[in-house]
Amino acid sequence: MVVNEDIYDGDNVLMLARGTVLTRENIESIKKLGVRELDIYRRLQFKQPVLAYHLDQTRVRDFKHQYARSRNEFKGLIKYISSGNQVNVDQAYRIPGALLSSVGSTNNLFAYLNHVDGLDDHTLGHSINVALICAVIGNWFNLNKDDTKKIVVAGLLHDVGKSLLPPMLLNKAGLFTPEEWVQVKKHPIHGYRILHRVRIPKPMLVGALMHHEREDGSGYPFGVSQGKIPMSARFVALADIYDAMTSNRCYRNSMSPFKVIRLLLNNYYGVLHTGILMTFLSRIAECYVGEMVRLTDGRVGKVVFINSGNPARPVVQLTDGFINLEETTSLDIDSLLTVG
Repeated sequence: MVVNEDIYDGDNVLMLARGTVLTRENIESIKKLGVRELDIYRRLQFKQPVLAYHLDQTRVRDFKHQYARSRNEFKGLIKYISSGNQVNVDQAYRIPGALLSSVGSTNNLFAYLNHVDGLDDHTLGHSINVALICAVIGNWFNLNKDDTKKIVVAGLLHDVGKSLLPPMLLNKAGLFTPEEWVQVKKHPIHGYRILHRVRIPKPMLVGALMHHEREDGSGYPFGVSQGKIPMSARFVALADIYDAMTSNRCYRNSMSPFKVIRLLLNNYYGVLHTGILMTFLSRIAECYVGEMVRLTDGRVGKVVFINSGNPARPVVQLTDGFINLEETTSLDIDSLLTVG
């Protein structure tokens, strides 16, 4: 059964988007909201491709140049704050704001980020990416301008505490030892102390302090759950996880967004805030329509249609026709390709 209407909770947060395939778990979730009946439809068949935003080499080159400038500015901002200097929200927002202005619609952002490799200093690049993804999520939740700025800056500064960790620890390719993991898990506390000292507003403070907390209590540094996690930290948590999974790291290669969508759906329901997670998953795949991808059998094609009930398995246009990955379960998307 496929949902034919958007389902919201009492706080007007999207719980199930139209087009979602009903499972036993999400049926139980909406029953708890008091939903006793809803409209459904049979799964629609793919008919034709949709048009997508086109990135050419000039746009990509300009974005990469602006990204490099923003990363350098952010590096300077971290040093400025770490020295005890105060910074206001508008000052910090200008760094991701310049990138947001260059991409047009925020839905185009993920196509641009696909062409940026932050491996040379993944902490800086990751923080910028998290800020940008927070802007997209805020847009999907119709946050006002001021609230969006606060969430974006919270994302930008969420890992500032890592500036106090040894570089050899941040760049370690293997697994952390128990002693090293204890050190790493202190970075939210370090970040809170740095930002509190320079009087950063509360939404950014709790974003830095609690972005590793989880709804089921499995997070750190406090292991709190559900209603004790502020909304800004919930936004940053999802953006943090998504960018980490879709970016290169010294210990692994990036995963394709479609694999990450599947992992989030299968493994993070009840771990991340349900409303934020489901809204994100209902929108994110559409941002990759038009992107060139490599399938697990080596063939190359373009994503042209998202199956709303199964966004991790879209329709891909090949040179000799279309392949619907929802129906062809032996294949998957291995990676995104870049322009040129």
